[in-house]
Amino acid sequence: MGGRLLDDGFRLLALVMIGVILCFLLTPIIVTTVMAFDARAYLGPLPPPALSLRWFAQFFSDDYFCAA
Repeated sequence: MGGRLLDDGFRLLALVMIGVILCFLLTPIIVTTVMAFDARAYLGPLPPPALSLRWFAQFFSDDYFCAA
């Protein structure tokens, strides 16, 4: 009976660790994605006051990046 409790404890610990690792890996991706749609000309606090596609338009209109 004690082994079952130990197994459940390890299972819970593993699930918590997986959750922490996923949050650690996904948070920068989410922040970068949100900031990519920021309408400001500078990096400011989250959340952005307005959303825009200006950075994507600027990227795809730049000959240096499109030539690559």
